[in-house]
This record gives sequence, structure tokens and C-alpha cells, in this order.
Amino acid sequence: MVKMKKVVVIGGGFAGSYIAKNLEKDFDVALVDNKDFFEFTPSILRTLVEPEKISKIQLKHSSYLKKAAIIVDDAVNLGNGCVETASGKKIDFDYLAICSGSSYNEPIKEAHVAITSRAHHLVSFNSKLENAKKILVIGGGLVGVELAAEICGAYDNKEIILLHSKDRLMERN
Repeated sequence: MVKMKKVVVIGGGFAGSYIAKNLEKDFDVALVDNKDFFEFTPSILRTLVEPEKISKIQLKHSSYLKKAAIIVDDAVNLGNGCVETASGKKIDFDYLAICSGSSYNEPIKEAHVAITSRAHHLVSFNSKLENAKKILVIGGGLVGVELAAEICGAYDNKEIILLHSKDRLMERN
């Protein structure tokens, strides 16, 4: 019997989940992610104003990965064909895919959270929005403008201030 090559995928976002899913039938795959689920990040802004949509944008890694090992932890050290996690687990690999993605502040992204806790946190942020009379959105890039638009579309009784350091919104260099 031929031993399967080991692939470690760091990050369970768009690229990492795609790679793990497509390679698990031909390789011994381990997905290392700091949460136990995939989340469709572009829809987070909508869930802040419509929290009931959260179940439509989250999917537990175990529901689409049938053979891959799912390791909920942070990869903290790489070297000599081995990934070490924050908890001290060492995972050997033949191939490594680093798909660490992007980072945003809460509530857009959260690390080290279970799927049920994440839903609760988003509902909590929605409650804060509903109770606020004035809302300050800092940053007029793509995300800031979209967040302001989502809030405007959901609430007609809020004063929304969009604070941006540049002359133009959504400026692209």
C-alpha cells in the first residue's frame, strides 16, 4: 500500500476550504483553522442588520470535509516539513498551503470562536445597532461604505456619520 502524501492547509476561508475539499480524496489532508466553520465574510455586513441570515453564511468544516483532519487551533511555527500549533501539536507535511486570508476587527471577523458563539455575537452587535441613535462608521473604504449603506437600508431613524481620512470614498490607488 502506497502512503498518501500529507497536505497541511492553514486557514479555512475561501482558498483553504476549497483546497482541503478538493485534495482530501487524493491526499492525507489536515486543515488548521482558528474556528470550526467556514464563514462567507462578504455577507457579514448584512447579518449585522439581519442577524437571522447568519445560518445561511456559515458552514461547519466537518459538513463538507469528509476525510480531512480538522484542527481548530492557530499555526504558530513552520519549519522542516512541520507545522506547530499554539497548543503544541506538531503536524508533518509533504505539501503546505498557507491560506491565512484577511483580517478585520470585530464584528466583521472573529477568531477562536465556535459557530454558535459567533451567531450570538452577531445578534449582540445587531442589538447595539437597533438601540443606537447615532452610528459612527470609521473608514470610507469598500467595507466602511458598504456597512454604512447596510445600516441606512435597514434603519431610517439613525444618524450615520461616515468618517474618512481621504478626499474620496472607496479610493483605489
